[in-house]
Amino acid sequence: MNRVGIIDIGSNSIRLIIIEIQKSTNFKLIYGLKEAIRLGEDMGKDNTLNTIRMSRAIEAISSFKTICISLNVDKIIAVATEAVRRASNRENFLNLVMTHTGISIRVLSGDEEAHYDYMGVINSMNIANCLMMDIGGSSTEIILVKDFEAVHSISIPYGSLSLTDEYNANPNQFKNFVISILDNIPWIKPTNELPIIGIGGTFRNIGKVDRKRKEYPIDNTYNYQLLNTDFENIISTTFDKSIGKIKKIKGLSNDRSDIFIGPIFAISSIISYCNTKNVYISGSGVREGLIFEHILGQGKRVADVLDYSLQNMMLIFDIDEKNAYKVYELTSSLFSQLKHLCCQKGNPENIIKTAALLHDTGIKINYYDHHKHTFYCILNSRINGLTHKELLMAAYVAALHRKDEFKIDLLNYKDIINQSDALFIQQMGIMLKICEKFDIKMNGNVQNVKCSFHGNSVIISLKSRNNTDMEIAGAMTCKNTFKRLFNKKLIIETAK
Repeated sequence: MNRVGIIDIGSNSIRLIIIEIQKSTNFKLIYGLKEAIRLGEDMGKDNTLNTIRMSRAIEAISSFKTICISLNVDKIIAVATEAVRRASNRENFLNLVMTHTGISIRVLSGDEEAHYDYMGVINSMNIANCLMMDIGGSSTEIILVKDFEAVHSISIPYGSLSLTDEYNANPNQFKNFVISILDNIPWIKPTNELPIIGIGGTFRNIGKVDRKRKEYPIDNTYNYQLLNTDFENIISTTFDKSIGKIKKIKGLSNDRSDIFIGPIFAISSIISYCNTKNVYISGSGVREGLIFEHILGQGKRVADVLDYSLQNMMLIFDIDEKNAYKVYELTSSLFSQLKHLCCQKGNPENIIKTAALLHDTGIKINYYDHHKHTFYCILNSRINGLTHKELLMAAYVAALHRKDEFKIDLLNYKDIINQSDALFIQQMGIMLKICEKFDIKMNGNVQNVKCSFHGNSVIISLKSRNNTDMEIAGAMTCKNTFKRLFNKKLIIETAK
């Protein structure tokens, strides 16, 4: 187990994240901090980094190193992007950082920045075809992904700071300015209707503003979805407003209020140009790309985004993996045999897997009422590879493994789930509860389950190594709920 610190020196802000690596390829984030230095401002026509901003940057980097030392970090990886990349006094800045902090900074090329954006997203979002877009302070990286592979990428020397300057200089011509840039990228136009994956602080802020605007009940940036019309609605609420009024917009960070309008107008223009309908917010980018490269090796990807994320969660919450995988195996098998009785069709495999593997997460907080803690932990954890609906449904299914009466709040979550979803959650929840009882001794005694149907009854036969009286007695406490949800009598027996 070791700890790695990532220092990302951007044009708008400098960020530190610290991760703890577990079991060689899994990790958890243990610390994060941001300083809004705006190193890319006041550079002038000669592209010289401002001495005052350089001093502030060096002070922030020095503080970040102190934090890394305090938290026993084994290795610090420091990178810089567009502002430092194009600075005429770049070497002077790098030497000053080394002199004052002892940290060597790697200046990423535009291609490298796009590559790490891609690596950060492709290892944390399950999407095969998309247009990734990272709007930084002084540059924008765009990556075309087909069948999970990055086939084209470009770094454009315009970010939130420079886009704001261009917008303020001539608002009426701003859209034409953006389109003129896109017209020179031949592979963008054929991406019509591909979803856009938004990377970086600009997109995260837009997502937060939209969530506040809609009173969205899940406070989770990762994989939050916006429609093209949402951008138009946000623009209509910010257009012609003074900075003072923009600062009062719910969800908007104070340090981005003066550089918000230009970037969102640019994104709206790109959405229109590409005929895009959906934008998804990524919680990962360059920093996470660097982490994955450090852990997995250059250019390598995780085999399955959701599996990798769930493995991380199980390590973080110290879950008994043997028991969790047995419960998942039994629940998945039971569902496959009973799915024709369920109120919804389709494949809820992601929901079942997440709920089963993480059903005991809440024990890490407190055993008593741990189903309530489990619901909160799942819903408020960043589990990669799930939509927000799948995340919410998995949280409810896991919570129902212990208490049938755990309330599904359809009023609060009305924009995500409906009455039919609630019934489906209860049906999956009772199957999970039954299968948890099948491994009540946590020794894998029940090897598999086989369902048969006789009249108005469902008969579950257990193949086991030893006596199953305790398992059957525990599972039969679910018979009344099973009858209510499936209109079938539950019978459980040992296979003959």
